Amino acid sequence: MGHVAGYKQRRRQCKKCGHQINDSLRPARFHLRKCPKVTLIQKKNYFGSSYEESDNETSVSATTSTSSKVILYFRSHYVPIAILRRHQLATYSHRVSLKLPVKTRWGSWATCLNSVIQNKLALKFAVLEMVHNNSEKVPELIKKIINDEFFWKEVKSLLAILDRLV
Repeated sequence: MGHVAGYKQRRRQCKKCGHQINDSLRPARFHLRKCPKVTLIQKKNYFGSSYEESDNETSVSATTSTSSKVILYFRSHYVPIAILRRHQLATYSHRVSLKLPVKTRWGSWATCLNSVIQNKLALKFAVLEMVHNNSEKVPELIKKIINDEFFWKEVKSLLAILDRLV
């Protein structure tokens, strides 16, 4: 359904990947930029020869997906979340929940990244304890993400941009 009750918006399907798109031009152009099946040459033909894929788009996408992976890891495992909560109480004297974003809401991404930043020290302590005590097998990806200072800088810079927008 569309945004008006009883009115169903026309939709069409991407010929490359089969994704359903609203029939208006703006969502179709946005999807074309993100469609994994469309080549750079096809994008240049559509948008013009000066089209370049931005590193900022991939950086934002990588930062948001890695922070979501960290949140999902802790929220879906009992032992790591218990250890994280203990470190939150010891470090901050209260618990700060890790919040998952809603894909279509910028404000929820800001809330998500803010919760990750607020839990930075507790996340580092929790991973360090799990690795040291072998109490829970921590995936290498999660260890790399939490110990990567570049990731934390990216989260802070993206959060600064989102705070201005939201």
